[in-house]
Amino acid sequence: MVNIINPGLVVVDAAIFCSEERWREVITKFWGYITLIDDAIGDFLDFLEENGLYGQTFIALTADHGDAMGAHRMIEKGEFMFDSTYHIPLIIRDPASGRSNVRDENLVYLHDLTPTAYDAAGKAIPESFESRSLLPIVREGADNGRKGVLCQLAGHFVSFEQRMWRRKDYKLVFNASDLSELYDVVRDPGELDNLFYDPDYVAVKKEMLEEMRTEMERIGDPLENWLYRVIEEI
Repeated sequence: MVNIINPGLVVVDAAIFCSEERWREVITKFWGYITLIDDAIGDFLDFLEENGLYGQTFIALTADHGDAMGAHRMIEKGEFMFDSTYHIPLIIRDPASGRSNVRDENLVYLHDLTPTAYDAAGKAIPESFESRSLLPIVREGADNGRKGVLCQLAGHFVSFEQRMWRRKDYKLVFNASDLSELYDVVRDPGELDNLFYDPDYVAVKKEMLEEMRTEMERIGDPLENWLYRVIEEI
């Protein structure tokens, strides 16, 4: 049985393959793995404290990606750009920062950590880096001015080109050879209501498509040439 929930999202009924008991097992094992990692981090922090190093150590905890963990009846990662796999945690402890227990709403990239490490070590950041140091945010609460972030996928299990433009209010996913997606991530954080083909959201869609295309052009994304050709048709 195939359920068409909304345009651009087709899922096979998981009941054919997995019972609720099986989904519970999958989720339980995932959380068990997270607990294992959490314990290992605790052991590392204990080591730093026991050796008098904690107070002078810059620490950044993050992940390379998330996991669907049953959301949208999916597991792991793949050819889907939901927040469950793309919106990853980033926890920073900086001895030189007066900010404590603060959740910052700046949009940042994982590769921003590379210039951040240079910056924290007092080293010059190579001009070839396309990312930015996070120290102004961490130490001063600065606004990095990013309206959105661009995410790219050229395929994982299969060859499939996807681009995402994620803002604080909306997320747009351009599926180069399939239906595309638009979500109001404030009203619909679960990303269940695809607004891409909703006539009431044409203006938002066009604005985000152009913002994404501009960023793709800036970094030399080869898919920009295709988006440029179809941007008025989708």
